[in-house]
Amino acid sequence: MKIAVISPYFTTFFKQHEYGLCETLSKRHEVTILTSNRKMRKFFNKEKFLSLLGKRREQNVDGFKVVYLPTLSDFPEQPFVPTIIPEILETNYDLVHAHEDFQPVTFFAMLSCKVKGIPFMYTQERYYYPRPPWKQFYQLYEKSICKIVQKNADAIVARSTAAKEFLVANKAPQEKIKVIPAGVDVKEFYPKDDTTFKQTLGYDNAPLILTVARLHPNKGLPNLIKAMKYVTKSVPLAKLVILGKGSLHSPLRKLASHLGLEDSIRFHIDPIPNNKMITVYSSCDIFVLPSLREPFGRALVEALACGKPAIATNIGGPKDLIIDEKTGFLVQPGDIRQLAARMIALLTDQDLAGKLGSNARRRIEEEYDWEVIANAYEKVYSKIL
Repeated sequence: MKIAVISPYFTTFFKQHEYGLCETLSKRHEVTILTSNRKMRKFFNKEKFLSLLGKRREQNVDGFKVVYLPTLSDFPEQPFVPTIIPEILETNYDLVHAHEDFQPVTFFAMLSCKVKGIPFMYTQERYYYPRPPWKQFYQLYEKSICKIVQKNADAIVARSTAAKEFLVANKAPQEKIKVIPAGVDVKEFYPKDDTTFKQTLGYDNAPLILTVARLHPNKGLPNLIKAMKYVTKSVPLAKLVILGKGSLHSPLRKLASHLGLEDSIRFHIDPIPNNKMITVYSSCDIFVLPSLREPFGRALVEALACGKPAIATNIGGPKDLIIDEKTGFLVQPGDIRQLAARMIALLTDQDLAGKLGSNARRRIEEEYDWEVIANAYEKVYSKIL
């Protein structure tokens, strides 16, 4: 099968979801990622909104091909890539698999498939509208362009139950929708006795709490910092590492200082490549994702694959990823005391932490390994061909 996977951005540095799916599918199919020739500013903040189209270039990556296409603009993180149309029309793909119905590249891909008469499908993880003033724009877009994409899709995959519910609430054809989560490479992320990262921080003997997240309002990081005030009263040696960068870096540091937590919280803004992240997860005692909005939770699934006991909010993707009190803990978004209590419970009960971590690893192996996810996608592909 010759498959084109459409992604607004692609980088080998962070190995986003499309990487794992395409790497696995390429063992049995000919797979090409068609993407913009831009970099996502949340990771590469020096990227410009507007620039010349740029050149078309190709890259071979772990069994699949990536084609970076000339792009007009990518504001707001929505690359405008009309060059994808001739790319699809002039190549004999058996089907096209895009991501997110609001992305211009998805719309262009859908049009190309209609002209060429080949199957088109897309994956969606979005389950909410952005905050004003963008909310009104997206609601209008949902009622117009997204509806055209939904109508012409042969299948729609939701990455979470919440994403499916959002689609159905917005009148997407329910019979087309199937829930398939993103996956994780369980051979790359696994329980490992390696505290190198912890040692480099000078936290050899300290209980370490980790979060990996963009410093963005959706991630709920002020609540995690406030919860640490309670945690350090019960576990004085506990340390929190916040790995990520973003617009809230300065306000979050000020909050930590205001609460007298400068010695208990470390901000790590230097990017770490994906193939080095196992040493980061291995060094932590518990992983926390306190998001207020979270479409999936890639760092969360990686931490769970490493056998780490985790706490996340009962929203979006995390509420599918974690079975409360069996493979981790789910807390209500914004409930600082509940979050603190769960963190203290895991830090003070090693048997409980070990049990949840082992259960999490087992479930990830059974339900979230990329081989399992790729098999689920192949069934969808076969159905629409």
